[in-house]
Amino acid sequence: MGFLRFGQRIITLDYLNNMQIRVNCIVDMYVYYLCQREGIGKKLIDRMLRFSEFNAENFSLFLPTKELLRFFHKNYMIYDYIKVNDNYFISRKMVKINKIKLS
Repeated sequence: MGFLRFGQRIITLDYLNNMQIRVNCIVDMYVYYLCQREGIGKKLIDRMLRFSEFNAENFSLFLPTKELLRFFHKNYMIYDYIKVNDNYFISRKMVKINKIKLS
C-alpha cells in the first residue's frame, strides 16, 4: 500500500552563522500507484501526527516532490515553504512558531 519514513534531523542554517536546529522531518513517503487518490497518504501522515503529537507545519520535508508539496497544501493548508541548505524545506509557520530569524 504505502510507507512513510520520518525522524529527527539536524539542519544547519548558513545564513544564521551556521546555527543548527533539530527538526522533525518527513524523509520519504510512497503510496503504490494503484492505491493513490484513495486517502492512504493522508491516513499515513495523520497516524504519524497522532503518535508524534506534533502539527503538520512542525515537520520539515527532505527533497519534496511537487506532488508532495501539493499534497501538504491540499490536506494541511501548508503552502509557503522555505528551502534551506541540505535540501530541506521548512514551512513559514514553523519559522514563526520556533522564532527562527530569516535573512
